Amino acid sequence: MTSKEDKTVIYLIGFMGSGKSTVGRILASKLGYAFIDTDEVIIEQTGMSINEIFNNFGEPYFRNLEHNVLKELSNAQKTVVSTGGGLPMYHENMK
Repeated sequence: MTSKEDKTVIYLIGFMGSGKSTVGRILASKLGYAFIDTDEVIIEQTGMSINEIFNNFGEPYFRNLEHNVLKELSNAQKTVVSTGGGLPMYHENMK
């Protein structure tokens, strides 16, 4: 089903704590795809937990970071992406 030309990216969306990361890792493994969790990328880039970001800078700041991570992933291939629970609420992200 997959090939070198496979440019598929699967984005998992859903409520916080619904299992996106767990299912995403399993799915990526079964497909032979890379796995990326946008929250983990943000934590790595900022050196702060999601709670610290929310508490220190607020939700709009976090959502901007999240949006930027999505833009960074725009050229990804053969990847399963687990997104933050609030990501679909911001329509720009769905584009």
